[in-house]
Amino acid sequence: MRLYPLEPTGKLAINISAFSRRLRLGVVAGYLHEEGLKGLIIVTDGTPDDYVVALLSHHLDGEETYAIAKPRRTRLEALHLIPNYLSRLRGLSKIAVLMDQERDGLEAIYERVGKTLIGCEEDFVKGRLCLYKCLRGKRRFDVILIINGLSDVMSERHTIEDLSLIHI
Repeated sequence: MRLYPLEPTGKLAINISAFSRRLRLGVVAGYLHEEGLKGLIIVTDGTPDDYVVALLSHHLDGEETYAIAKPRRTRLEALHLIPNYLSRLRGLSKIAVLMDQERDGLEAIYERVGKTLIGCEEDFVKGRLCLYKCLRGKRRFDVILIINGLSDVMSERHTIEDLSLIHI
């Protein structure tokens, strides 16, 4: 999987490019053909979430290109920018949103996301994954919410860093 940062000079792009270059992952796409765009990944928290996306992209090892963005707004506030991304990327039909659980319960997050995503209905929930089917005007798209963290890790806050504790 190849990643195309929507803000080429932003911190996310710099982090992914440097990380990819250092580990020779080759996951950064130099250009974007909208007809070849498979989706958008929105990282609602910062580093190391961007590193994990780069590693997963390398592991998935394909030629499909996904746009990636790290908005200035974090967590639920980032969802308000989805209409902007839809107008900017005309063929966009799949949006993955990565969000740390932090101190919130999963059900509380799903409820707040449902209220924030206007024109979307919860279609499928399994653990930390939730699929929303959306309609905005005549445009249909899916939002896949991925909540970082592990319930087995006993901590006050659940983040993507929980995954690093699995093998300890």
